[in-house]
Amino acid sequence: MKRGRQGEGGGRPPLEFSEQQIGLIEGLAGLLTIAQIADRLGVSDRGFRNAIERLPDVKDAIKRGKAQRIEQVAESLFHKATKGGNVVAAIFYLKAQAGWKDDGSAQEEAQPLTINLVQPDGTTRELQPIDDRASVAVSEAE
Repeated sequence: MKRGRQGEGGGRPPLEFSEQQIGLIEGLAGLLTIAQIADRLGVSDRGFRNAIERLPDVKDAIKRGKAQRIEQVAESLFHKATKGGNVVAAIFYLKAQAGWKDDGSAQEEAQPLTINLVQPDGTTRELQPIDDRASVAVSEAE
């Protein structure tokens, strides 16, 4: 039976982490949520959150771990956008880093497309869309 009033000792001791555990926390920080890291360490979510606020080394390890993973993803995205020709990656990068945004305005209506095919015999074939279908008109080249 507990002696004394509530708050006067008793209860679980505060969590402490070894350097090895802090390294593990750093490695997991960019991959898992705080609750998932707590599960991995075998401690309660609440206790782990309290430890983060109480222990600067743990808080710093989480910040470093997240920053390292963000850097890895950003490098990969940048490589895909610039070297890999991935247009979606390029647009995402420019939105995230250069302030690009969709303004929601409608784009201008596209003008009808005319395609002129020049045949080896000098004739020109003109392709034009009509009612979402293409028609072909053949005329002599000038």
